[in-house]
Amino acid sequence: MVSTKKRRRRAESTDTEPAFKALRQENEELREERDRSREEVEGLKLSNAKLEAGCQTPQEKDKEVKLPTEVWAIIAKKLDKNDVCSFALVSKQLREAQVLAGRKLVTRPRWKNKNGGYSVSSFTEDWCAYWSRKFNVRYTDPKVIKCVLNVAARQGYVQVFKKYWSHRNSPIKWTMGR
Repeated sequence: MVSTKKRRRRAESTDTEPAFKALRQENEELREERDRSREEVEGLKLSNAKLEAGCQTPQEKDKEVKLPTEVWAIIAKKLDKNDVCSFALVSKQLREAQVLAGRKLVTRPRWKNKNGGYSVSSFTEDWCAYWSRKFNVRYTDPKVIKCVLNVAARQGYVQVFKKYWSHRNSPIKWTMGR
């Protein structure tokens, strides 16, 4: 009986040997395909992450197309003085173009001048109104609010007080009393 089983196995093994080799080959091909698919998925994940983050690799930065500074100079000439800050935050080229356009480039308005006195020429009424809108009396440092109010008072920006600091909107006593 044992010898019969051995004969059957030998007969089966000779019959299945080519099938076994074919299955092994197919298995190897499937593994290679799986590995290629995994690499492709990793590449897609990386490109998706770059798109979501909006970042660029150093090689991609070299390919970035920039507008000529002359074009930015034309834009800088036509911008309203209150909109310049938004654009300047976006582009270094615009800041360079502002200088070419003859516009005064103010990056840090000074509170104290060289003589120790106070200079508020850089603080416009729109600037005071903007910050008055943004302040939350409960969370903003009272010293900061007081500085903006002092600038508005010194320059005579009455509309800032009427619109944003009237007793209806938020009590001025809260900020001035501290």
